[in-house]
Amino acid sequence: MAFTEAEKQQWHADRRAGKSTDNDYTPSPTCGHCGNPFSSGAGMVTDDFSLCDVCNGD
Repeated sequence: MAFTEAEKQQWHADRRAGKSTDNDYTPSPTCGHCGNPFSSGAGMVTDDFSLCDVCNGD
């Protein structure tokens, strides 16, 4: 289902105003070694550092 132009405009206005939506996008972790994003289940993520499976040797 495509969004109407009015819905798109409202979404962008809400984002610029700092309003959160029910389905906010959560970005994938990014590897601190190679810089590539990876899924949260594939790699190691701590509070200080993220490492993808490729760089981790898995």
